[in-house]
Amino acid sequence: MILSEVIHFLQEQIANVGITNPVFYVMFFTDEDYENSVFYINAGNKIFSGRHLTDQICGQIYSEKGFMHFVERIEKKYLPLINRNSVDRGLRNMVESCEYLPDSYKKCLLTSYTLENGLQFARFIAACILCGNYNTAVAGKDKNQGDYGLGLDFMHLERKIVSYSLPEQIWKASQRAFFESRKEGRRFHDLDIISRLLPKGYVTESNFKLRARTEEGEIRSLFEICRSSSRDIAVTGEGGIGKTTFLQQLLSDEFQDDEKKPAEYATGNPISIFIELKQCPSQMEQWYEEKHKKTNFISRFIGQLLENHNTLDAVSDETLTAVEKELQRIAKEKAKAQKDVAMFEGKLSNESFVAKAPEAVVNAERAKLEKVKSLLAQLEELERKLKR
Repeated sequence: MILSEVIHFLQEQIANVGITNPVFYVMFFTDEDYENSVFYINAGNKIFSGRHLTDQICGQIYSEKGFMHFVERIEKKYLPLINRNSVDRGLRNMVESCEYLPDSYKKCLLTSYTLENGLQFARFIAACILCGNYNTAVAGKDKNQGDYGLGLDFMHLERKIVSYSLPEQIWKASQRAFFESRKEGRRFHDLDIISRLLPKGYVTESNFKLRARTEEGEIRSLFEICRSSSRDIAVTGEGGIGKTTFLQQLLSDEFQDDEKKPAEYATGNPISIFIELKQCPSQMEQWYEEKHKKTNFISRFIGQLLENHNTLDAVSDETLTAVEKELQRIAKEKAKAQKDVAMFEGKLSNESFVAKAPEAVVNAERAKLEKVKSLLAQLEELERKLKR
């Protein structure tokens, strides 16, 4: 398994959509637009001719941060174009038959992903490319498995949660679950909120508006209120009045674009997660955590989405800890920021302090107040994204 073999195989999987050698090079090894592929004809041809990657490219991707960026690039640009099963079979065969890779490396590579998890599979592809590149450099030399010089630690192949900030990972996992629920045979296949809510099942979209009154007395779109609020919102009522349909419309607005295709994540978006009470297992009381004064059911459900399986009991400790730690970190930092805001506001509202303290000291306290207010706003945004 040398680099040119891996590259040729990966390129063959997308040749039917006109991906030439230079375009392939741009797709995998740069952040350039495809129209700039004319500048990479030479570089593209070299990797297809049996050369190894340049020192410049190696310097970019042979590090934890660089490798993760490489993985994200493959996940975003390459995976949408391929048949995953076909690529999986080809790469697994290469790994299994590779005469350079130690058996321990083969096991590590082949157990590092599931096809359903796009980032895990992209990481496997990236690891195969890097191993192929190393094998190209040592091709023809004595094959002593004990002397394999490429370490895999920086790739973190053992991690189930791959890349992206945790809020973005959760958003993408919830989006994936949303589209799964709409596949043929699933509960929400062909769900049409208009036909379900209105008597005759049809009205133009522009006339379909649900409004509500805020605590301040303002009349606003109910969808807009839910999207913009940083508070938990309970949707209650008799069965059959449209609670589930309404929540599904919120998910649809968040996860689909105007053409009903998957939307892109945007920083600051709320994270909408659809959880039905019937999904709460009977053993939920066993998950009560005294130190947090709550069960970790929500954390487990989020972890289940991240790991892309259907068993709450099977969520790994690593994932559960990561989710819970993030939720608790935000809560603690938010509480401290609120306390600091109150302290600075109290000091600045003291007329005696403002009158007697030097102007520079007062201005410094005001600057501290603005800084901690900004931090509080950021934490509230994170909390909103994780708990919606």
